[in-house]
Amino acid sequence: MASSRAERAESIISAFAPRRRRQFAVRVAVFVVVNAGWAAFFLRATDRVGDDWLLTWGPWFGVVVCVVAAAHALNWRCPSCLASPGSYAEARFCQSCGVQIRPEPA
Repeated sequence: MASSRAERAESIISAFAPRRRRQFAVRVAVFVVVNAGWAAFFLRATDRVGDDWLLTWGPWFGVVVCVVAAAHALNWRCPSCLASPGSYAEARFCQSCGVQIRPEPA
């Protein structure tokens, strides 16, 4: 009984590990997109880009934001109950079902 519980806990932790890696990639993408948006805003504010910039790149910026938000919503789920486990930095246990999703720090 104890070994099957330990095996289940280990399988949930190992199933959550790729989700954490993908979530890190999503956060890097958000960082890049937000900084590119701010850079474009300031370039526009200093008249270093043309007036049609917003019409050209604005919709693409919106599409990227929607794709990143969807990737986050689909990826950041508990492998056991498929609910959001909580914040990225603090998630050791799922807030919905209580299952351990990350190993204890060594």
